[in-house]
Amino acid sequence: MSVSYCDRADLLFVKPNVGNYQKKNLILGWTSLGNSLYRSDATGYIDTLYKDGKELGATVSESAVTYADAGVNTDETFAVGDTTLTLESGGGADNDIVVGQFIRLASSGEKMLIIAESGDDLTVVRGLFDTSQVQQSTGADVYVGGGLLLDQANEWTYDAYTDALFMYSSTDPETTMNVESGTDFKTMQNEAIKRASDFIRAYINKPILPRKGTKSADATGDTYEEIITRSTAYLSVSYLLRGEDDEEADYYEAKALNPEKTGWLDMVKSGDIKLWNEPTERLGSGVVSIISQDTSSTGAIIDTKGYATCEYDLILVKITTGGVFVSGTTSPVQYSSYVSNAEGLQMQLSAENETVDGSHQSIGRGISIRFSEGVYVADDSFSVEVNGEWITTGSIKNAQAYR
Repeated sequence: MSVSYCDRADLLFVKPNVGNYQKKNLILGWTSLGNSLYRSDATGYIDTLYKDGKELGATVSESAVTYADAGVNTDETFAVGDTTLTLESGGGADNDIVVGQFIRLASSGEKMLIIAESGDDLTVVRGLFDTSQVQQSTGADVYVGGGLLLDQANEWTYDAYTDALFMYSSTDPETTMNVESGTDFKTMQNEAIKRASDFIRAYINKPILPRKGTKSADATGDTYEEIITRSTAYLSVSYLLRGEDDEEADYYEAKALNPEKTGWLDMVKSGDIKLWNEPTERLGSGVVSIISQDTSSTGAIIDTKGYATCEYDLILVKITTGGVFVSGTTSPVQYSSYVSNAEGLQMQLSAENETVDGSHQSIGRGISIRFSEGVYVADDSFSVEVNGEWITTGSIKNAQAYR
């Protein structure tokens, strides 16, 4: 499930300076390769690079590079450990083979970075991008990587195989600038929100429905009710702070959940805080879930009433005629409901083409529902789960039986 319960603006509402926590790592240990090319090893995975706090342009992933025959071959055996590759006479002057270019030898597939060129001799860094040094026979075809060339300021690429960063710079990165690795902050915030949303779904283990329904949505206009949105934001902020300020991360996490079970999510999970779609006597009077809705639909089931006259059922409520339901006007919207029978769930018609009027209307099994004002589209479908045997209320874990 890919639904997120808050957005980046909600993070700022919770912690206005959240942008200060960007989880960057300073890159040190630079080695000059010559010709304005530098290398740093053991950097850890890099997907975004910053110079003096400014995000550099994205690199071209080597996996996206297409290698094409340069039309020139090697002119001698190239042994393991050699770093000077000699090409056929005149090959070194080939315009497609230049310093900062990545090449691949066809005979073994080994990939290399050219760091110097002198006539037909190329000085290379060997065994890059998931390849190893292999002895090359003379006459091997040379292939040139298109789209990845380090010959301009701030151009860079990361090789996960050797855990090495290569960068073009006219000055030594070690002494003249701060180079940091990290993740694009927008991407990192959205990832934290996704992870928090996934955690919340698993933790509270009950339906979290969008707050839909004309005149029934939250005042903020958010898709999900405030208790869920705020819990997601606090948990997301704790993820962003973790590793940089663990004490503050603990504070934000504890607002959402904690060992004492006093966090907002703890209370939602226990039933001390009810979500908008949860009746007070949860399964006795029905719990609503959305099965499917058209993207233009704004109406929804917003209340249930009664006590189930069966042990268990999963009642289907389907809009049979769409339209706009507004108080004070004749409603064109109609619904039907289906209850279980001996053949299975949602098999038997209970209410047929009833007109939506905003009051509590029967769907069968002793349960009535109330629709909000709004737009409904034919085949919008809801389920109402009911259990007339046992009803759990609150965190005290009492149970009451209905006959």
